[in-house]
Amino acid sequence: MLLIAIIFPGLSFILRGKFLSGIVAILLQMLAFLTTILFGFGFLVWAILAIWAVVSYFQGKADKRNDALIDAIKSRRGSDDGYQYRDRFDGNNSNSRFR
Repeated sequence: MLLIAIIFPGLSFILRGKFLSGIVAILLQMLAFLTTILFGFGFLVWAILAIWAVVSYFQGKADKRNDALIDAIKSRRGSDDGYQYRDRFDGNNSNSRFR
């Protein structure tokens, strides 16, 4: 997926479900191609698109990882360990040694 993000940034967005970003990236990629043919400096636009796609790809991976961590924390709160830990440091517990 990373190689697709570098070579075809618009396709990378569309494959990950970001359709509006994909359409914008495809339009800018076509502009970069035309600018390369006409003026020779369209590679800069393509490089910016590739960086945008790669950063977005890694941000999506980080978001999935963070969601998994949040789900794990929420599922752990249902157990006794999470409540004992919280009560021990709140000072609301009568057996607290941190008063």
